[in-house]
Amino acid sequence: MDMNTNKFSIVIPTMWGFAPFVGFLKDLAKFDLVDDIIIINNKYELTPGDDILHHPKIRMVNEPENTGVNPAWNKGVQMAKNSKVCILNDDVIFDLKMFYHVDDTLTEQSGVVGICPGVQDFNQPPFETGVIKVVPWIGQHTYGFGCLMFVHKSWWVDIPLGLTIYYGDNWIFDTCLARMKTNYLITDALFYTPYATSTRHLTNINEIHAAEQPVYNKAFAEFRAMLSRQQT
Repeated sequence: MDMNTNKFSIVIPTMWGFAPFVGFLKDLAKFDLVDDIIIINNKYELTPGDDILHHPKIRMVNEPENTGVNPAWNKGVQMAKNSKVCILNDDVIFDLKMFYHVDDTLTEQSGVVGICPGVQDFNQPPFETGVIKVVPWIGQHTYGFGCLMFVHKSWWVDIPLGLTIYYGDNWIFDTCLARMKTNYLITDALFYTPYATSTRHLTNINEIHAAEQPVYNKAFAEFRAMLSRQQT
């Protein structure tokens, strides 16, 4: 399939825990820069009976059980028909003009572009005017980054097996930096999320985090070693 270079694919894993999600899907489906919406349905029994899910832009992948967010991202990016891919949480609402700004920045040479929600507790640039700025990451705190990211399919590296819930956004961010790509933050943009809608009900979240940390460390060390071998 030929990749369309001037449209975006959107990858959204969901467990249907955020009621406004279906309404926001309708806005996404109408938007001119979006022609491919891949929903990884990790909670089939909660699928709403809304007609928007039959929209020609939407492809639904009904999983027999919850795969976790990182495998869902891998699958969605592999399925995407466009080079430019938006990875979106299902509990996010944002200004769709963001796509125009990201389109000017995201390339085969750039790194990942992600939201900087302006949380003052982390000294992030605040939301002030809503004009939307895409700025290089130079060490700013990345809280919230994984809620809304834009990647280029040409440089995507699958998130390793064993990372199911955590460290997927770290993997994307850090593997770009390891390849000397510049990552970018989207600041001063209208953006809302209650955060962690799909994971807040988990009772073993700390155990999962602790188990996945060494998996990430080992996989990233192996990735850097592979890059070193390629450069020698």
